[in-house]
Amino acid sequence: MFSECRDVGQSPVVQAIANKMNLDRTDHRKYQSIRNLNQLFTFFTDKEIVNEREIMRKSLALIVAFSGARMTELVGVTRDGVKLDDEQMTARMVIKKNKKPIPLDVPFKRLEGDVCPAKAIEQWFNQEHCTKQVQE
Repeated sequence: MFSECRDVGQSPVVQAIANKMNLDRTDHRKYQSIRNLNQLFTFFTDKEIVNEREIMRKSLALIVAFSGARMTELVGVTRDGVKLDDEQMTARMVIKKNKKPIPLDVPFKRLEGDVCPAKAIEQWFNQEHCTKQVQE
């Protein structure tokens, strides 16, 4: 869907969702993408979601959207790069800027309710069919 877009944030789908949810206001913050993702998580929390699998899909889809917007490599994320604690999950991603990889620690706050990226990643790691192994 986003493979043909140069800027994921300018795609018609993302623009329509941002306009509908009043996210199109510009805000000069350092972590604007993370703030928008937290607003999306809050929006999904307010909606009624029927099963656990759907919650995980929505949470992980937002993490993938974040990585696409920030041009980070999700492939390089390993279990060692994901730190889970009581307050947040921190994922170590790599941004390629001018062909130079720059490591970036991305915090995702634990949210109350069903839709939470930290819970989704934690559940995914605990399932036996998870293929994301610890890097040796």
